[in-house]
Amino acid sequence: MQLLREAAAAAPGVTVRQGTVHGLVDDEGRPWDDGSGGGASSSSTAASASGAASSSSSRAPPSRPVRGVSYRSACDGQQRVARAHLTIVCDGMYSNLRSKLSTPQIEAPSYFVGLILKNATLPAPSHGHVVLGVPSPVLFYPISSTEVRCLVDVPGDRLPSASTGDLARYLLEVIGPQVPAALRAPFEEAVRFGGVRAMQNKLMAAAPLHTPGALLLGDSFNMRHPLTGGGMTVALGDAALLLGMLQALPSFEDPAATVLATRGFYTARKPLSATINTLANALYVVFVAPKVVAKKSGKDGQEEAGEPDEAHGAMRDACFDYLVCVRVRDTSCNFNRRGLIIAHRPVTETSRALSKGSPETHPREQ
Repeated sequence: MQLLREAAAAAPGVTVRQGTVHGLVDDEGRPWDDGSGGGASSSSTAASASGAASSSSSRAPPSRPVRGVSYRSACDGQQRVARAHLTIVCDGMYSNLRSKLSTPQIEAPSYFVGLILKNATLPAPSHGHVVLGVPSPVLFYPISSTEVRCLVDVPGDRLPSASTGDLARYLLEVIGPQVPAALRAPFEEAVRFGGVRAMQNKLMAAAPLHTPGALLLGDSFNMRHPLTGGGMTVALGDAALLLGMLQALPSFEDPAATVLATRGFYTARKPLSATINTLANALYVVFVAPKVVAKKSGKDGQEEAGEPDEAHGAMRDACFDYLVCVRVRDTSCNFNRRGLIIAHRPVTETSRALSKGSPETHPREQ
């Protein structure tokens, strides 16, 4: 990310200003509103955006153009206004502007709990690993020659408390025994002494309003479960698509012309974004361990301890078997029934192989 930022900052005609954006502004530099009489633009949380989604799903596109942003400068702390004919909003998953430019409906299926494993050796060095654990997947991938990042998916909308020790106990007692033996000691050490960070995973379908003078990009616009790491692919694909649409314009001074040129953006992005989003969300649902279905006693109708959902378990096994059998050119995987998936090439090599789009098919392994 830092290299991408440095490359963008070094591009001709680019001026970088760092600060905290508080809202959108109109032609006169005043807080922007959409022209519906609903009030001025102000900061809001992702949670409030989600809560307002149902009531705003029928909103008409704003009629007044956005002309920039108000922000607090990181250099001197002063409140400033940056004006522009086109404002591209990409302020991430916790966006405080998306509710002004879209009708978001946000779901939060789980949390990622992150740890850094020191002096850890992966079963296949320099490769990513996925453990299909219970109740949900655990990811491992190298970030240096001696460090491995671990992401533990914790299902649900509430995380065990870190302050009471519940989170550490969950990691050590529930997840720890399922971690590959080579990583177990570094994992336990990271839980006890390395510090644990958590992030809520969010899903949000793109539901934009065609706002003159403003566009949404990135996680502020569209989110999927991060299990497959598809967020950057979608964001960069959107940026490349948008660039092609905007290059034909002599300038962005006419908001109506800009809206007309980019009106097809939200449709044209779907082949890439919908594929990645569907894959990420579906794989997560499948890879979560099958839930136990309670049974009702025939005598008194009371629920009794049941068995894991057979249909879900069969689907998980079928998906697992499919991944075992299918190969992508120049890429192969090792699997075992304990759920360890090891990519046989580094991510960069795999990306290059996938980008070649070879028509070659491989026989299914038995």
